[in-house]
Amino acid sequence: NSKKSEDDNTIIKKSMKNPNTVTDFLPDREREISLELKREQLKVEWLAEQERTKNETLEVVFSYWDGSGHRRSIQTSKGTTIGKFLESVRMSLAS
Repeated sequence: NSKKSEDDNTIIKKSMKNPNTVTDFLPDREREISLELKREQLKVEWLAEQERTKNETLEVVFSYWDGSGHRRSIQTSKGTTIGKFLESVRMSLAS
């Protein structure tokens, strides 16, 4: 009789959860950590690509007008500000 009462106490309850339920919206620490690592990796790649793009050289053709047109070109990098570009144009016109 005592064995039967012990067996009754160890009855495993059946899980009533549906395994097909979508739970993507629920918080999940492992998923959040993996997404954060992926974001950091993409951020590093994007910043490296932006730096590569800024360091590319461009040839800019411009025209200086003083009664007649003067077409010239100048080499500059993509990250150059307009002020620096205009200064280099002034220097090329002076020479």
